[in-house]
Amino acid sequence: MRRPSWNPNTVPAHVATLYAKEKGLDNQFHHAAARALWEDGVNLGEMPVLKEIAGKVGLDWAELTERLGSEQHRE
Repeated sequence: MRRPSWNPNTVPAHVATLYAKEKGLDNQFHHAAARALWEDGVNLGEMPVLKEIAGKVGLDWAELTERLGSEQHRE
């Protein structure tokens, strides 16, 4: 486990997790995102990173992008 030297903005990753839950893929997304953060040291606040993780678990990036741009899950 590698602790990042910065504090990533994980709000987009949390929104993506809620979207993944709607699709029945929250467990897969959560584990892939955690692995990417803690093992690979990536910044989960970067859209290319989320896009790659979403693609690995089978999420539709176009739909997810709409969610990330809306206020639907921000609360």
